[in-house]
Amino acid sequence: MQWDATEHAGFTSGVPWLPVNPNHTWLNAKSQVDDPGSIFAYYRTLIRLRHQMPIFAAGDFEPVMAGDAAVWAYIRRTDTQRMLVLANCGREAREIRLPGWEGATLLLANMAGTGAAARSPSAALAGWEARIYLAGSAGPLSSALSESCLSGLG
Repeated sequence: MQWDATEHAGFTSGVPWLPVNPNHTWLNAKSQVDDPGSIFAYYRTLIRLRHQMPIFAAGDFEPVMAGDAAVWAYIRRTDTQRMLVLANCGREAREIRLPGWEGATLLLANMAGTGAAARSPSAALAGWEARIYLAGSAGPLSSALSESCLSGLG
């Protein structure tokens, strides 16, 4: 783990048996903690959503686009909500067409500047892009939370 920008990335004060990646000066845990657009912040948001919204851990699970090696997609359902998770695990953009999700709320995205196109799950998904949509009653979360989840992250 690259902990910080110091020599040997904060891993040891001795001589490491493996070389430290030169990117440790800018890609390290310490630099991620206060960056609202970092992977650390994204995971923190995912953890917060999982604690605040039962649909993240409960409900029926249905794979979508299971035959596509690059796109990981699934729907989770409870009695009052549906959640769609889309992740393009490939380098190339992918066109996604999923009817029945019109009007769903974009809850979280990992790409900055996703913009209005990402508001619909039937759109181009950039390489390495992930999005989470919510449909149905929002329960304890409001659209304000959705906006706070998206700020700085996409």
